[in-house]
Amino acid sequence: MVPFAGSGHRSVRLGDGPDRAVVVHGFFGSPADTRAIGESLAGHGWRVSMPLLPGFGSEYASLAQTSLSAWRSALTAELRREWRAARATGGRLVVIGFSLGAALTLSSIAEDGVDVDGMVLLAPFTRFADRRARFLPILRYLLRHVRPYAAADFADPVVRDQIARKIGVVDVDDPIVQGRIRRDVTVPVRALEELRRAGCHALRMAPKVHGVRCLVIQGDRDPTVLPHTTMTLVERLGETPEAVWLRGADHRFVLRGRPGHLEALAAIAEFSATVRDGVTPHRRPLGMLDDLRRTP
Repeated sequence: MVPFAGSGHRSVRLGDGPDRAVVVHGFFGSPADTRAIGESLAGHGWRVSMPLLPGFGSEYASLAQTSLSAWRSALTAELRREWRAARATGGRLVVIGFSLGAALTLSSIAEDGVDVDGMVLLAPFTRFADRRARFLPILRYLLRHVRPYAAADFADPVVRDQIARKIGVVDVDDPIVQGRIRRDVTVPVRALEELRRAGCHALRMAPKVHGVRCLVIQGDRDPTVLPHTTMTLVERLGETPEAVWLRGADHRFVLRGRPGHLEALAAIAEFSATVRDGVTPHRRPLGMLDDLRRTP
């Protein structure tokens, strides 16, 4: 059973106009995960590019051979193309990165010297919630892959939602289907190590970000990107960001119908409009900071 076989797990382009937006998906994901954001921006007059990062989505079979360098190179090239296109028509460019996509966005801007007018970091990944991840540099030589659904509870709505998005319409109540999912859906340990490296690199590069308008959006119940890790990133950014704290939202707020989704779309649209119009708004207070400091 192969994940990401559907046509929705490829690069997507939406909308039209002089102003450009690049929306970057997360790890073990595809543009399908962030399509609602792209559609919202297109509805507000942005020409949207949603690139598929190497090794993900329809390229899942090559994930074990894909590196952080390949992810960064692909995004940097895309952002430079979109920057040139935007400037050729007198438009602006914003980049919206989710999780791993946010980490790569920071690296492209801070180290690769990519020009953008604004960036939005959604649940920006900088480190694993699981402390065992610190052993990944060694484990990559001992284990080929992990099976994320090996011990899954297929009655759990979260698990069922993930399977529907990554695999498609299957009968998850069928024991045979469950067995195939447990066995066949794998994540290369090497790719997890590249993800760890991406987060570490983004955190190191954060102080070098200057002169770029920035919005950070974080859910307060995110078990994947822990809120206090986002607080650390916010404090290290060279450019003080605006921030939105989504109450009751987890890592899936980018998906339609999830807690915090509509608030996130509204914040992205508002921020992007001020970037497009060249307006410097009254800075959104970082009301989440004290809460984040109290997060263990």
